[in-house]
This record gives sequence, C-alpha cells and structure tokens, in this order.
Amino acid sequence: MSVYILGGIIGGVLVVAGVAVVIWFAFIMFQTLNAIIYAPQTNDDSFAIGKFTDLLGRAQSNMTVYDDGNKMEGSLYMQQEVVEAVKKKLHDVPNFTMRCYFNFNEPTTLFRQTFDDDDRVTIQTRPTGEARPDDTHYKIIDGGKIAYLSQHEQGESKRKFQVIDCTRVRPWAFERVTDSLLGKYKKDMELKFQPQLAS
Repeated sequence: MSVYILGGIIGGVLVVAGVAVVIWFAFIMFQTLNAIIYAPQTNDDSFAIGKFTDLLGRAQSNMTVYDDGNKMEGSLYMQQEVVEAVKKKLHDVPNFTMRCYFNFNEPTTLFRQTFDDDDRVTIQTRPTGEARPDDTHYKIIDGGKIAYLSQHEQGESKRKFQVIDCTRVRPWAFERVTDSLLGKYKKDMELKFQPQLAS
C-alpha cells in the first residue's frame, strides 16, 4: 500500500471521527437546551418553605441541601410541615436519602432534633469558629434533576433565587448537561461532604 493511499485512509478516518465528535457535541448542546433555566427571582420565608417541600415531593432517590441551618424566626428548619414532609418521604420511599450541610451547628432546630439520629438523613456542620462563607446555597434533587439556588446575607428573610430544571434532559446526556449547568455545585457537594468535615 502506497504512502498516499495510507495517508488518504488515515485522513478519511480523521474526518469521520471529527464529524462524529461534532455531532456528539451538537447532541449534548441540544440536550442542554432541554434544561429549563428560570430567571432569577426574590423569595421570602414562606416561599422558601413551599419550594423545599415541593422539591422534596418531586425527588425520587435523594436530596442534597447546603444552607445556614440556623435557628431563626421563619426558618424552614423550624417548621413542622417541613419535618412532616421529610418523614413522609422517608416512609414512602425506603431508599430515599438526604444529605444536609449547614454553616451553623444548631442542634436545637426542630429539623435537627427530629433527624440527627436518622440513618438516612446525614447532617454535617461547618467546624466551630469558621466564618460563614458568602456563597450560593442550594437544594438539589436526584443528582441535578432540579436545583434551587439561593443567595442572601446572614439572617435575611428575602433571598435571590434561581431554579434550574433538568428533568427533560435524556439519561445519556444527563451527567454532561448537569456538569455544564451545575458542575460548580456538584463539585462543591463533594468538597463539603467529605467525612472529615462532619461535626
């Protein structure tokens, strides 16, 4: 086989491979368009409670929470309806798990008093003395199917929030799409939930 023929074959293979890669990324981009990214809004305590229970109700296997978790008036972690909703989810879905990482160690909240000893609700807190970071809080279900992102100053009852819904993304593209849209928070989850950070 001549060098020219071999070169032509290699060139053809590279062209086909290049086209395949372009098509693959086009499929991924198309799936990203299937995600719904809602415009940022502002909520209050009542809305936040409703959104938490709504997300919990839609979760199929797990929910991850990063929040202050402190004891303050209006906090969702002091609400009986939130506690009852979590109890119901744990009862109705035997394999359901929840992971919570809180900036404050407030064991007297109703949520902590109810679930501190529950094997399927993992609660970790920031080490005592560490400053509260000014970062984005989140509630994410099922590895990124729906994410509720919020940001606010400590103690504020009004919060800026945004919802990202990836429930329409196809399973084969799900990880790549959620990495693209929520990668920062997925990596943050891995960091925050390291065992050595447990209180």
